[in-house]
Amino acid sequence: PIIVILVIALIISLVLSNRVSKTIINPINSLDLDNPEKNDTYEELTPLLRKIANQNETINRQVKEAKQKQEEFRLITENMSEGLLVIDKFANILSYNGAALRLLGTDNVKSESVYSLNRSKEFRDTVEGALSGRHEESDLSPDGKFYNVIANPVRSGGKIIGAIIVIIDVTERTQREQLRREFTSNVSHELKTPLTSILGFAEIMKAGGAPEETVKEFSGIIYDEAKRLVTLVSDIIKISEL
Repeated sequence: PIIVILVIALIISLVLSNRVSKTIINPINSLDLDNPEKNDTYEELTPLLRKIANQNETINRQVKEAKQKQEEFRLITENMSEGLLVIDKFANILSYNGAALRLLGTDNVKSESVYSLNRSKEFRDTVEGALSGRHEESDLSPDGKFYNVIANPVRSGGKIIGAIIVIIDVTERTQREQLRREFTSNVSHELKTPLTSILGFAEIMKAGGAPEETVKEFSGIIYDEAKRLVTLVSDIIKISEL
């Protein structure tokens, strides 16, 4: 009889303890942790709920600031005329702007790998060099355009975690440089022709023995060529000003 009574008492105590524990735990399980200070529960939990509320405010503020900075970064990069690519150490694209896709001649990112945007050897060597820890530059010239690609490694804790790639359209600058070289070549040729004539006739006159009529003829030629030189120099000065 004593054992039976003990067993019955144990069962009753287990049932009662289970109900009591549920009664105690249910208010805790039903807490609204998104709005901790609005909960009506045990007074002992008030300091904890207040701390959670403060942490929620801090987290929400940090998330808001992060989103604002992300939006600012997006606006800045999307309004850049230069292309911008951010990649990880495996050459996978983490971030990019519209200019990068436009300059590389694509509308969307078809693969995670940055090599899918441009498969030229120059581009690959530049990316691999940056991921190896070096500053790299290369020139691309697709479809008559000229692009300068600049890549720099990104380090954290002494380790390379990725790279930043900037693509600059230098087509206009390259074309201007070509025009400048052509202009210099043409000017050199145009100046050389009259100078050669002047030197040739002056050398004959310097040697002496030429008839007076020939000297007059040579002098006229030298005069005309000198006027031509003056006109050419004036044109060059005017072009330089322009």
